Amino acid sequence: MNYPYIYPGKEIEDKIPTINIDTFTGIDGGPYPASSEGPIHLWTDTVTWVQGRHTLKAGVAVEYSGEDDFDQINVNAIPGGTNNQNGQFAFRNSSSARSGLGIADMALGLFTDYAEIGERARTNWRALATDIFVQDSWRPNDKLTIEGGFRYALWPPWYSTTNNIANFDPRFYSTTNQAVIDPKTGRLVSGPRYNGIVLPGDGFIGEGNDLKVASDPAVQALFRGEPRGFSQTHYDLFEPRVGASYALNSDTVLRASGGVFHNRVTLNDSTLLGGNPPFQPMVVVSNGSVDSPGGTSFANDLPFGMQGQDPVFKLPASYMWSVGVQRQLPWKVVLDVTYVGRRGVYLQRERNINQLQPGTLQANPA
Repeated sequence: MNYPYIYPGKEIEDKIPTINIDTFTGIDGGPYPASSEGPIHLWTDTVTWVQGRHTLKAGVAVEYSGEDDFDQINVNAIPGGTNNQNGQFAFRNSSSARSGLGIADMALGLFTDYAEIGERARTNWRALATDIFVQDSWRPNDKLTIEGGFRYALWPPWYSTTNNIANFDPRFYSTTNQAVIDPKTGRLVSGPRYNGIVLPGDGFIGEGNDLKVASDPAVQALFRGEPRGFSQTHYDLFEPRVGASYALNSDTVLRASGGVFHNRVTLNDSTLLGGNPPFQPMVVVSNGSVDSPGGTSFANDLPFGMQGQDPVFKLPASYMWSVGVQRQLPWKVVLDVTYVGRRGVYLQRERNINQLQPGTLQANPA
């Protein structure tokens, strides 16, 4: 590799970049090497009490866990971005291509898009989760069994112990001082590069004050008193469950059940906010030359690529119910017919908030 990186000092200087050419199979240098480790401390206790035809249970689980994350390059790169610290070139079959053909532009060394990631950041994530439950298995008679229970979960968002995570939040994006981009080069002409970026809490904590960017006034100005995990803590995660079975006779049993369940969103490739600028910058270049992807000004006027997290972020929930019958048939055969229903709400997804509206390109051919 003999082209100059926009951000020097790669972990592996000569690792191949990622190269995507329309209609051809890509070459992928990938996001690695990487590493992550972290503590998981779990305390649980459950008590069972049998009283007559009741079997009562209650329990609690408290988990303090985290990840010391040095693996903060999104494996599924954001649109126009990259998962490769050593860069990603895209050669497209489009009107913006010099020759109109991606493979020909590659031979000319003229890319449609290039993205590169700077020095990798490290984030120490932590969170405390608490679950409690009570339930009762009751047999009013020999034919009927009723199971009833209730579970409550308190899952605050993951946070950084030093506040070195960043979020893009449209609430803090100033339209009166918004970025102006040259449509020919894709570079910033004016406007602050950190517009819309927010940091958690009121300042860096502990080792966070030793970061290179900690003394930058433009970075210090990004603290807006937001929650340390950016998203709200939801206190309404109530999960009732009920089920019953009834024996019509010695060969036939009726069953029914229903319940509410939530999913705790763990650290994954969608929540790598420690990999955002200003801590781990990623820049995107349009229509350049592979001999010098950053041009002469390098990264100072290139737009950032980054991920955002919903400041509300309702946790995924599902409502499940079932009703069925079991029948003992001859020859040791059991017939089981059950209807199972499930409805999911607030399911996690990723979307590109910069996606152009349909018809934009047709209305702006230049």
